Amino acid sequence: MTVAHTVASLDPDAGGPSRTVSALCEALGEHSTSVELVTTDAGGKGQAMTPSAEAAQTTFVPSHPLWTRVRQFYTATRARIHQTGAELVHDHGVWLLTNAASYYAAQAQGVPYVLTPRGMLEPWALNHNAWKKNLVWYAYQHRILKGAALLHATAPAEATHLRALGLDAPIVVAPNGVTVPQQWKQKSDSGTMRQALFLSRVHPKKGLLNLMEAWAAVDPPDWELVIAGPDENDHQSEVEARAVELGITDQVSFPGSIPDAEKWALYRASDLFVLPTFSENFGVVVAEALASGIPAITTTGAPWSVLEERDCGWWIETGVDPLVEALREATTCSDAERLAMGRYGRELVKERFAWPAIAQTLAGAYRWLLDPTVGRPESVVPRGAAVDTKDLTGL
Repeated sequence: MTVAHTVASLDPDAGGPSRTVSALCEALGEHSTSVELVTTDAGGKGQAMTPSAEAAQTTFVPSHPLWTRVRQFYTATRARIHQTGAELVHDHGVWLLTNAASYYAAQAQGVPYVLTPRGMLEPWALNHNAWKKNLVWYAYQHRILKGAALLHATAPAEATHLRALGLDAPIVVAPNGVTVPQQWKQKSDSGTMRQALFLSRVHPKKGLLNLMEAWAAVDPPDWELVIAGPDENDHQSEVEARAVELGITDQVSFPGSIPDAEKWALYRASDLFVLPTFSENFGVVVAEALASGIPAITTTGAPWSVLEERDCGWWIETGVDPLVEALREATTCSDAERLAMGRYGRELVKERFAWPAIAQTLAGAYRWLLDPTVGRPESVVPRGAAVDTKDLTGL
């Protein structure tokens, strides 16, 4: 089976999909699936999160001016489908013209189109810059979503939201994965200072202004807060300004983007992970933190109820007050208690979020889409059926 994946960028500063799409392609390639990947060279090929050549063949489309880039993306996708005999196209993300190019390339070649929205159709995301998205929705995005042969949601909650938008295509529910590092936090530093970490895009949807308010309210002694990740639309200046207003600049640092080669050491150097987000379809950084052996705090805007079910973190309502309560509890736990929670979290990730199992789930959905006689996998919600979260694995 040959599958063509398409994504707008593999630039690590573009967010989680750059990493997870690449890792998924590698896992599929190792699962006896022939994988083609079409993307752009935004951010530079040298920085791109490119899957190994043994697992996937990657085609880079030059980042020319918009219309040239879109035309070349369409042409490259059609060419790779034709040349390799790809049996379906699996596209990642919505709203971009490259998504339209992928859809129409699949249509032109007569192969099914599979779409992973990557959380971009979650309620908070739809309301952010809603007027722009409404224009794109009616221009082409709604037509593409209706034309998809299969949708991929990374959590049952996301699948429910897709149904609420009137999308009746079958939905395969499979979480994002994480590569479990060999090294992980097994003991606390000998000093007295402890570190809480946020590692993601510095973007309004991540709830960092709430985090500043909550951190100032708790004012945990002998703790520091690291806000790491690429700045989007100068939101970091807003967060820094709020830290100044609250008088916590001596407790908060902003190291900027962290190269992938260095992020695991940063996780291990931390004692607590915090993602106070308004909306995530998955939140791969939560899985990475758990895999590194540190407990996590995140909100009901992310599908991580399992944090409390498995005693490896705190799953709270969005807002300042719930975050204050969670931070106060987390920072007053003993080192031994936090390390134990980290161990539970690491075991959870190894059990549920290893890439080989996720690749197997998606490969099974592909095979069923191409040949329904093989039987519908349990991970697939049938066309038009309501989402019963009790019947789905994952978060």
